[in-house]
Amino acid sequence: MLNFRRTVCLCLCGAVAVTVILSYLKLSQRTTQPNLASAEKRMRLLCQRKGLPFPPPDRKVIVMKSQRKLILLSSKRVLKEYKVALSYNPIGDKEREGDGKVPEGEFYVCEKHPSRNFHLFIGISYPSVEDAERGLKQGLINRRQYDAIVNAIRNKKRPPWNTPLGGEIGLHGGGTNSDWTIGCIALEDSDVEELYVVLQHGDPVLIKP
Repeated sequence: MLNFRRTVCLCLCGAVAVTVILSYLKLSQRTTQPNLASAEKRMRLLCQRKGLPFPPPDRKVIVMKSQRKLILLSSKRVLKEYKVALSYNPIGDKEREGDGKVPEGEFYVCEKHPSRNFHLFIGISYPSVEDAERGLKQGLINRRQYDAIVNAIRNKKRPPWNTPLGGEIGLHGGGTNSDWTIGCIALEDSDVEELYVVLQHGDPVLIKP
C-alpha cells in the first residue's frame, strides 16, 4: 500500500511538473504586445462612470487566494474585480525559494516592467519584514540578508529577490484557465494591462488565504 501511495504521489507530482513546463513553453512563444493605450482608455471610462479622476486615488489591491479573485480598490471603493490563477501549489503561505507557493500578507508594488514571457509584470515586495523575521529564526537567511530586506521595506524599495526566501513574485499575464505559476498571481493579458496603467510604485497589495 505504501509503494502504491508513493507511486500515485510521484505520478501526481510529475503531472503537475509537466503542466507547469508546458505552460512556460507556451508563454515563451508569445508574440502579442501590450496595448496600454487601449487599457488606459478602458480604465479612464471606468473611473468616469465611478465618479473618480484618473488615475484613481488611494489605490489598493486585495487578492483572495481561495476565491481566485483580485479586487482593485480606490478610496476603499471597489473599482473592479478580476479572475486570477495561482501557483501549482497554491495552499499556504510562501516560506522559501522553490516551494511553489503564493505569499500571503501585506506588500506593495515595488516594480513594473514589460515581460517577454508574461506580457507585463507588476512586482510586489516579497519577502516582507515578517517573512525576513521568520527566515532568520529558522536559519534560512543570515543577519546581513535580514537587514537588507528590512532596509528595503522601510524605504519602500524592492527587497532582495536572491535569498533562500525566494522572490520575483508579482502580478502578470498568461491566462487564468488553471493554477500554473511557480508563485506569482496570473491574470488575462488584457486585465494585467488595466492594472499596469493604474497601479503605481508603493500601492498596497494585500494577499489573503
